[in-house]
Amino acid sequence: MKAHSKQSPVEELLRQADQLISTQKPRAEVYAAMAESLGLAWKDLNNQLEQRKTILKFNTSLHTELEECSAKIIQVENASCENPETIEACQELISRSKSLRKSMLSSFLRCLEEGQTLIEKLEEQRTIDSRPDYGAIQAQFCELA
Repeated sequence: MKAHSKQSPVEELLRQADQLISTQKPRAEVYAAMAESLGLAWKDLNNQLEQRKTILKFNTSLHTELEECSAKIIQVENASCENPETIEACQELISRSKSLRKSMLSSFLRCLEEGQTLIEKLEEQRTIDSRPDYGAIQAQFCELA
């Protein structure tokens, strides 16, 4: 991750700030506050990146489930276009259609669950993001989609 490659320069800045604090007594409290602020900002940035990584994971999972659901719909549609010629073939088609519909409904349920989890993670992100109402807008957009 790119953020980890930036950690060394940030740690170096913190080290330099500590060195300035020890050598320049009159302004030590200013440098101490700057170093503390930089450390907190870096920690917050890393937390935000981890949260966004989690959201991306759930988003990817949702899209995978949606692709599987789409494939199930196509299978059901294809089965509904078949015209069996015998009673046995008709019974087999009915049985297969029931199985395909059940599979499709299970896939729908997984999509709904993945979507709900994603919305919950976006809501959590809203409390971390410093921009007012940004996470709420994202969550509302997902609920509409």
